[in-house]
Amino acid sequence: MFRKTLVVLTLIICCPCVANADFRLRDICRFKGQHESTLHGLGIVTGLNGTGDNSVKPTMRALARMMHLAGNPIPDGDLLKELKDAKNVALVTISVRIPPQGARAGDSMDCIVNAISAKSIAGGTLWPTPLVSDQPGDPYVYAFAKGMMTIPDSKQLTVAKIHAGCQLREDLENPFHRDGVMELIVHKDHAGFHNTQEIEDLLNNSTDFSIGRSSQDPIARAIDQVTVQVHVPEKYKDSEVLFASLVMNTKVYTAQNNARVVIREKEGVILIGQNVSIGPVAITHKNLVIDAADGKRGFVGLDPSSTAETVRAKADPNSGDETVRLKALVESLKALQVSTEDMIEIIKGLKVSGDLYAQLIIE
Repeated sequence: MFRKTLVVLTLIICCPCVANADFRLRDICRFKGQHESTLHGLGIVTGLNGTGDNSVKPTMRALARMMHLAGNPIPDGDLLKELKDAKNVALVTISVRIPPQGARAGDSMDCIVNAISAKSIAGGTLWPTPLVSDQPGDPYVYAFAKGMMTIPDSKQLTVAKIHAGCQLREDLENPFHRDGVMELIVHKDHAGFHNTQEIEDLLNNSTDFSIGRSSQDPIARAIDQVTVQVHVPEKYKDSEVLFASLVMNTKVYTAQNNARVVIREKEGVILIGQNVSIGPVAITHKNLVIDAADGKRGFVGLDPSSTAETVRAKADPNSGDETVRLKALVESLKALQVSTEDMIEIIKGLKVSGDLYAQLIIE
């Protein structure tokens, strides 16, 4: 005979007093043009212990070309004969990340090397390899990569790293203004009409930029929910860096972000924003009944003779906030020792039913 057990956990979720957050524009924006880019190339790794490519013709052609550039050409007719047993070489791709602020000639950066068909590139050395930009149709060589490789993950022997293995031969600049105009790009987590309009108002009303212009001559204009166009005032025409610094240091008090829930199923991680709310809903999952109700509707009726454990999350009707927070519901489930896997399934169910008021990202 089953013992009838009813566990009721009621959460009173008060509306926290939201203080003005001391955001700066630099926390939620970037200048157009200030973005990460990548250099890439196709190269040869040598010195492998029989784990290289297995007679792959593209590898042979690449190796033959490098030998030709090194002053040791192989006649085309002898290519396959000479290189068919070259098992200690591998064709690889090389990528280098360039930071948003760009880089200058002579800078050294880390390289990531990926094998194309080799079993392992552990212990190999990358031959000097030219690197080009990620812009289609740009064949210019901006850097060279070379050096001994290390394997960051012993379980992934086809991916290697060369510390400071890339050296730039040309400047890579990311301009932050053009013809006296800068464009602020709001980060995707904060993109929205409310935020771009607030940025426009803040810059146009800032005392730092008001000298020498009238209210009829605004410097900022919101273009859409992502972009704010900013004109450099006359007094800063020869001091664009100072102006950019002042703009990025402008305080934003009511920046809004998009509600999100991020689930990493492999690691069993659930990331929930503080203001993620759920609708009034009752869900049955295994031996649980999840009951969430807003401040007006009260609880959803339940059968008191049920053998299920009942988790009730309720908003405080006196707080002025009639929503139930997902974070509190998850904490309640955790208190009842509900597994992470079951929590993830419950959150997925809330999203499917339309009762999760946030974007759900599953990685």
